[in-house]
Amino acid sequence: MKALRLEVQAFGPYSDKQVIDFSELGEESIFLVTGPTGAGKTSVFDAIVYSLYGRASGSDRDQDTLRSHFADENLPTEVHFTFQLRDTVYEVYRSPKQFKKKDRGEGYTEQAPKAELYKRSIEGRELLSTKIKDVNDTIERYLHLDYEQFRKMIMIPQGEFRRLISENSKDREEILKKIFHTYVYEQMTEQLKEQSKELKQDIERLEMREDEEINKVRWDLTNEEKEEGEIPNFSTSEAALLRLDGQINNEGEKAKELEREAQTQREKLKEVQSRYYERKQLSIQFQQLRSEKEQLQQEHERKAEMDKLNEQVQLAQRAKLVIPYEEQWKNWDASYKKQQQRLEEYQQSLKLKQSTFQKTKEDYEREIGKEEEREEARQLIHSKKQELERLTQYESLLKEKDALAKTKEAKAETLASMESKEKERNDKIRHLISETSQSNEINKQYYEQEAKLKQLKETKQALSQLTEEEQTLTTLRNQYVSAKTSYTNKQQEVEAIQAEQERLEQAQRDQLAVRLAAHLHDGESCPVCGSTHHPSKAIEHGNVATDEAIEEKRILEQQKQQELSNMQEQFVNMKYKGQAQAKRVEEIETSLLEAITELGLKDKDRQEQLDHILERIKTYEQEFYLLNQRMERLQTSSNELNRLQRQEHEEAERKKDIEAQSQKAHDEWLSVEARLSQLQESLTDAKETTSNLSKWIEEQERQLSQSIEAFQLLEQRYQHQREDIQRIQTEVEQQSSYLNETKQQAEEARINYENKRVENGFREEEVYQASKVDEKQIQVWVEAVDEFKKRYDQLRESIRQLEVKLEGLEEPDLQKDEQLINEAEEVIHKLVQRQQEQQFQTETHRTIYHALQSYIKERVEKEQSYAYIGELAQLAKGDNYYKLSFERYVLAAFLDEIIIQANLRLDKMTDHRYQLERSTERAKGGAQSGLDMQVLDHYTGQKRSVKTLSGGEGFKAALSLALGMADVVQSHSGGVQLDTLFIDEGFGTLDEVSLEQAIDTLKDLQKGNRMLGIISHVPQLKQEIKAKLEINPSPSGSSARFYIST
Repeated sequence: MKALRLEVQAFGPYSDKQVIDFSELGEESIFLVTGPTGAGKTSVFDAIVYSLYGRASGSDRDQDTLRSHFADENLPTEVHFTFQLRDTVYEVYRSPKQFKKKDRGEGYTEQAPKAELYKRSIEGRELLSTKIKDVNDTIERYLHLDYEQFRKMIMIPQGEFRRLISENSKDREEILKKIFHTYVYEQMTEQLKEQSKELKQDIERLEMREDEEINKVRWDLTNEEKEEGEIPNFSTSEAALLRLDGQINNEGEKAKELEREAQTQREKLKEVQSRYYERKQLSIQFQQLRSEKEQLQQEHERKAEMDKLNEQVQLAQRAKLVIPYEEQWKNWDASYKKQQQRLEEYQQSLKLKQSTFQKTKEDYEREIGKEEEREEARQLIHSKKQELERLTQYESLLKEKDALAKTKEAKAETLASMESKEKERNDKIRHLISETSQSNEINKQYYEQEAKLKQLKETKQALSQLTEEEQTLTTLRNQYVSAKTSYTNKQQEVEAIQAEQERLEQAQRDQLAVRLAAHLHDGESCPVCGSTHHPSKAIEHGNVATDEAIEEKRILEQQKQQELSNMQEQFVNMKYKGQAQAKRVEEIETSLLEAITELGLKDKDRQEQLDHILERIKTYEQEFYLLNQRMERLQTSSNELNRLQRQEHEEAERKKDIEAQSQKAHDEWLSVEARLSQLQESLTDAKETTSNLSKWIEEQERQLSQSIEAFQLLEQRYQHQREDIQRIQTEVEQQSSYLNETKQQAEEARINYENKRVENGFREEEVYQASKVDEKQIQVWVEAVDEFKKRYDQLRESIRQLEVKLEGLEEPDLQKDEQLINEAEEVIHKLVQRQQEQQFQTETHRTIYHALQSYIKERVEKEQSYAYIGELAQLAKGDNYYKLSFERYVLAAFLDEIIIQANLRLDKMTDHRYQLERSTERAKGGAQSGLDMQVLDHYTGQKRSVKTLSGGEGFKAALSLALGMADVVQSHSGGVQLDTLFIDEGFGTLDEVSLEQAIDTLKDLQKGNRMLGIISHVPQLKQEIKAKLEINPSPSGSSARFYIST
């Protein structure tokens, strides 16, 4: 990615539109971004990052606060960035969320963020996307870098990569994880850990279920187990499964044996039951004979009652023949009485209606004569309605005339008020213009005071840091003296142990000589020297040195030597730490010398310097606070001036509108006045009101409506009453004819009834009435008589047959047979119950067998998986000898690549003195290994911690790592070429030689047409680098432009 052109507007410190055209650099691929602190140097990179990713470069910068405070409120914040990727040019436009003044009314409205991405070609610009998410995803896909990678690779920020050197292994891991996105390996480790945990839990759960199933079994105990009173104890579930299989087979055989025994008992029971049933049938017949004789005796006693009931049935059946004639007579007689009553009612109603009709007829004839009066009322009402319409229009015009008069008056008052306010506003504008004319001078004082205050605070912070660093140096020196003493003591202890070991070895050699001398005889050659004369044989001195004592001293000497070696390494490291700390103190003192000299505090002690600076800071802060207050007041006055000037323009336009409205109201008033004069001439009575006239019309219309409605109702009543009288007269005539006919029919029916009653033997009316019974009761009596006769005959015949059948036989005793049957059934019941219990237990055990078999199979499969997954999980999470997790292993590989690339530049910048290395030693305690770093000092040949590097050395190492990181990231990101880089500060810690080496290293980056921007205040860089992007602040905002020196 190569930057071509950057345009910003109302962004950060840039109030107006600024164009940074990188093509102006020409052949100069390294340029210096220079300007005062806070002028907006880093904001250039912020704009690039924001245009690509919609976020600023710093984590403490929020996109909602990117808007310039210097910009006019009507100027929107926008960023336009043009860049080249391979051979294609892209343009991206962005604007953050911001507030815009409303087009109408007071206040502001929020504008949502926007983004547009274009692709440029020979044909023109092609719009790729206008959605923020799509633009972000597309740019990230094209660059092969996400926001974190781009921010760290394209921009090497202040102190960011120093953390790779100074932080501990855990922090270094977090930095590398963010850059290389190795979270997938962490997730893989967590997945393996979770799978391993789940498998282990599943195995434990299955083993628990296996135990539960085994405990459910009712085991058949062996004689030995019964004697000991113990339940079976199985070493494995498989052993329990095997024994359960054998027990299920045995239980099946037991169930079959019980079934055979039950079947034998059923056959015996069948024989006993057959004999019992034969004897029981004979006993039942004897019981039946006794029962039927008793029933026959009871039927003899009911015979007289049944004869009397049969006579009642005969009377009821004859009365039944007479009932229809009686009912016919009663029906005709009832009809005659009912018709006679209806005729009387009709005659009475006719009299009443004739009387009412006579009065209605008189009223009707009288109302017909009033029709002419009603027509006259209609005409009068119509005339008054026309008058009402004209009067209504007249009153409406009067109201409109009054309203227009009020409008004219209101507009005149408004114009007078506006002229008064205009005079006051003009006075305020003249005052505010005079007041804000001092703003440039106040802004200049403000920024100068701010710079002085910042310099004082930095000097105060540096003094405090120097005090801390000196304390640290004193501590390191004390530790060095202590370590040196301990080292000397340990060295003396090792020498003492070595001397003791040599003494023991010499004593052992002397002891060997004594043993050899004991076997030497004169004339025999010595096995050592060959001599046959032995004038001075070795003699024993009493001190015996054993091999065990010598070995113990040798081991002790090795331990102490190792301790001495460790102490020496610590001593050397402490020495280098002290030297590095002394150099750091010297660097801080050097950087402070100029500031202290300028303040006139060079000859004062540290505390006096600090007190003086604190007093100066307090004074400057008070002055800065007062200036800030004045600036805020000036800003308020400036805003008020802008507001009044806008208001002046708006009020002028509003005054024109109101004057036009006033003239329009006057013209309309004249028109209404003319129409009123015309209407007044057409009115009968101009003093009449619409309210009174409306009420009069409503009252007359109501009276007319009531009169018409009363006449219509009277006419309807007249017609209805006349028709009703005619109808009732016809009814009376018809009812008289029907009454005579009904009377004759009733008399004939009475004669027929009396004849039929006598004919059926009922001369007295009372006897006939007593004999009447309903049909259901008769049927009940008939059925009772027939049932009695049938039952009586059946009992006599059955008794006769039983007596013949049982002649000569005795009644049997069944109690003994029943007892035998009950005993046999009890035996069968117990056998069946035992068989069912045995079958249930067998089925239960078979179910347990299948469940246990399934659990064992599943557990074995889980154990096989756990053997692989569990081991992988332990390896991945770092549970191994080197305490190296899978993710750290990958990060260590990336770090190795970074260190290789970094050493290519560090070697050059340090004159081949330093070389970075990744420590492969196993971490102490429970810490993770693999990401610890150390530096090899070729001057001493010693390896030491990177934390011991001085400020300048640390910057060189950090810069080398940053550049190496960029090379590695682009090689792992689809081959993306990072053609644009920025470096922010850090060069101030380098001496002249180191600075030249760093610049030479950076110049090497120009190879491959790479563009490099350096943000720095170091004067030497301004001399070395020809191209400069100068950022100049002002009270109205900063400006930026390129300058190429020759």
